[in-house]
Amino acid sequence: MNKLFSGASAIGIIIVVIGVFFLVRNIFDLDIPVFTILLSAVLIVGGVFMIRGSFAPKHDAQHVQFGDTKFAFTPGQQHYNVLFGEGSLNLKGQKPDSNIPLSVECSFGQFRIIADREVPLKVKGNVSFGTLRGPDMKTASFGEYTYMSPDYNPAQPGFTIDVRVSFGEVEVFYI
Repeated sequence: MNKLFSGASAIGIIIVVIGVFFLVRNIFDLDIPVFTILLSAVLIVGGVFMIRGSFAPKHDAQHVQFGDTKFAFTPGQQHYNVLFGEGSLNLKGQKPDSNIPLSVECSFGQFRIIADREVPLKVKGNVSFGTLRGPDMKTASFGEYTYMSPDYNPAQPGFTIDVRVSFGEVEVFYI
C-alpha cells in the first residue's frame, strides 16, 4: 500500500517549515509566533494521520491494538499482546502434550483467558497499576501474583502463563 507520506516525512516537513519561519523572522525582523504555528502543524498532521487510518485498530494472530479480538490458540504461538484494546484467549478443550509456556501482555486494555479445569495451570504475573484476577478469584493490583492448580507439575502437560499487566485488566478463569 502506497502512503501519501510517512511519519518521518511529516516530521521532516515540520522541521523545514520551522526553519523557514526562523529564517524569515530573522531576515525581515518579523514577529512570527513559531510555537503556535508548530502546535497547529502537529495537530494538522495528527488529524491527517487519523483520517488516513494510521490510528485504526490493528490486530493479527498474536497482537491487538486499538480494537478487540478473540485469539485462537495454536501450538507454537506463545505470546499474546493487547494494547489499548480487548482480547480473549480460549484454552478450553486444549490438551497439550507437554508443559506449554504462554506469555500475555496487557497495557491499557482488557484480556480474558478461559482455561479448562482438567488441564494443569500455573499463572505467574506482574501488575503495575492494573488488575490481575486468577481462577482462585484472588486479585492483584500491584506487584506479583501466582496461582497453581492443585495438579500442576512443570514436568507434566499443562500451561504456564506469564502475565504482565500495566494500566489494564487480565482475568483468568475456568469454564
